[in-house]
Amino acid sequence: MQSTPNLERSILENLRQLSPAQQQQVLDFTEFLRNKLASPSSTQLTLQQIATLPLQERH
Repeated sequence: MQSTPNLERSILENLRQLSPAQQQQVLDFTEFLRNKLASPSSTQLTLQQIATLPLQERH
């Protein structure tokens, strides 16, 4: 497992190689994860949150 600074650097390097639309998807997903952690008792997802999930996780 990478240390936090190395992990952040790797994420940024990968993020910079994505298109603006893909970067927006990454942002949406990280916000979804953050919100999921903030309210673990809430299992209801909005349609927008579902749309940002990988296909295999949409059920």
